[in-house]
Amino acid sequence: MLSTMWVGSIGGICESVLVAFLKWAGGKRWLAPLIRDCIGSVEEYVEPFLGGGAVYFELSPLRAMLSDANADLIDAYIGVKSDPAKVVSRLNSWQVSPEIFAIVRDSRPRSAAGKAARFIYLNRTAFNGLYRVNRFGKFNVPYGCKPGTVSCDIGAIIRASRKLQSADLSVGDFSVAFDRAPDGALIYADPPYVLPCSSGYARYTPMAFTWLDQSRLALAASASVSRGCRVIVSNAYNSELVELYPRRKFEVFHARRSSRMAAKPQHRGIQSEVLIVSRNIPKAVRARFGRILEAL
Repeated sequence: MLSTMWVGSIGGICESVLVAFLKWAGGKRWLAPLIRDCIGSVEEYVEPFLGGGAVYFELSPLRAMLSDANADLIDAYIGVKSDPAKVVSRLNSWQVSPEIFAIVRDSRPRSAAGKAARFIYLNRTAFNGLYRVNRFGKFNVPYGCKPGTVSCDIGAIIRASRKLQSADLSVGDFSVAFDRAPDGALIYADPPYVLPCSSGYARYTPMAFTWLDQSRLALAASASVSRGCRVIVSNAYNSELVELYPRRKFEVFHARRSSRMAAKPQHRGIQSEVLIVSRNIPKAVRARFGRILEAL
């Protein structure tokens, strides 16, 4: 977990550089400060696989288009953006227990704040912080949080709400986000890690993300670079995946990291990942990416 750096206080709530309020499997809290340090300030930002939003919150761009195929996830962001006080109030009314977990899991709130509170509660109290649904869209992760877990981080929710005021939130396929990205925008894509041998990845939405989608993503990234967008893609390493990104447009950097996502310790280990960076990002910036990732 990254340490939080406090930089001020507004209305009794400390303002923090790190304001991601969700835990997310495969989240990029480790990568977010690296991207910020290398890229610097960002005016126009697009993220089509929003997830926990660590990179977005770390960069804190002036304007952002944020999307994901997971409608429940985007509903949570919309609720936090529009009515954080009600989200906090609802979360504080629920104890952390298996009994309340079952009630919240089976509930179907209609308000934006209610949807957000349900999502955040399940995210913080389910096993490993996973958000997984079956093909019918029903949440199916069991209760499994650590003792002492608190369902509501008031400061994180308030800070996130403030930063989200300048963001456009939508549900949709990543290709829509790439098509809508303003020329010159920074696009960061962190898709589900699907390799050629995989049949698909369907943990977080009813629809699987497949190898064909990886190919579509590479084409969308390449087309966006051609019209002036800067693109960064993080992914699991695979030689076939890397070949999807033409070398004349992209440079590939490697990183090896310890993975703790598997439930059983014997299935955890070192994972090879890549950061694919468009060559219209200055060479000095790309070199800095390489040096930092090599040192991990």
